[in-house]
Formats: sequence, structure tokens, C-alpha cells
Amino acid sequence: MRMLLQSILPSDLPEELIIQDVLDKAGLSDPESSGIPWNLKSVSRADHPKYRIPQAVKISNQILKQTFGDILRDHDLCLWKEWLQRSGIKETDRYRILYGTVFLPAMFNAGQLYHDQHLSEYAFHRWKHLQSPIPKILLRPFDHPEITSDYHHSKLGSIYQLRSYCEQSRCHDCLVLKKAI
Repeated sequence: MRMLLQSILPSDLPEELIIQDVLDKAGLSDPESSGIPWNLKSVSRADHPKYRIPQAVKISNQILKQTFGDILRDHDLCLWKEWLQRSGIKETDRYRILYGTVFLPAMFNAGQLYHDQHLSEYAFHRWKHLQSPIPKILLRPFDHPEITSDYHHSKLGSIYQLRSYCEQSRCHDCLVLKKAI
């Protein structure tokens, strides 16, 4: 991953030039002449790639600046907040979701790969007890009177669970329902 980031983000350039280069390659600096057919009709202003790409470049630069040893020694998993702070990115719901779906599983896997039981267990514990907001647009199809608990509104696996079992009427296969009964 580090090699991929280094090939995309050359470290000898200032961050602003890297961001401009990535935007140019994506065809977002001048969409009319780029030839890349971006369909941005239903994209909100905050989710526009023109705003997301600079954020991705900034946090990727923070990851590249971190030594691998520091990442493995991050047993309290505070690197994520440090990277966001140094990047000038607010910790919004979107980044809390990324923390639970990208960072914690990556730290768990790093612990498994390098036989660091403490790191793996701590990452798993944090993931298991993580209360992360789920965007309302994802939950809207599942707002039924049959589902009265708000518990699924803060667990990242809820959308998978609801789509895989509730939406497909596979109640007989649902372990959550069986445990509740």
C-alpha cells in the first residue's frame, strides 16, 4: 500500500501541487476538456470528488509520513485522530464510519500478520463496541414498524444484516433474529 501511495503521491512535491495533479488526472480541473464523463447529478456539494480528493491526498500524506513501526506500536489506536488533525480534516460521521470499516480492520489484520495479539484484540474490541452513525439515507428503506429497535442505527453491520436477511425475507437464516427470540 505504501508503494502504491508513493507512486501516486510523490513526496518531493508540495501537497497543493499533488492535489492539483490528482484533480487534473481525474479530469476535475477542467471537466469539459478532460474527456472523462463524470456523472455528478445526484452528488451533494460536500461529497463532490473535487472536495473529497484533496482530503484523500492529505490523509494519505499523513500515512506516508508515519513509520511502520509507529503504526504497529499504536496500541491505543490514536493515530487515526492524529492523521485527521494534522490533515486539517474534521472528524465527521463519514470519518467515524471509515474508522470502523477501514482503520480498525486494517489494524486488526496488521496485528494478525505480525503476531501482535494485543493490537489485534484491542482493534477487535474497539470495532465490536464502536457506536458509529449510519447515514439516514441508508437506513430509510428499513424504517418499518416491525423494526422497533434503534440499536441498528449505530452498528456498522446493520445495513448488511438488513439487506441480506430482512429485505430478502430470509428470517429463518437470520442469527440476530434467532438470538432475539
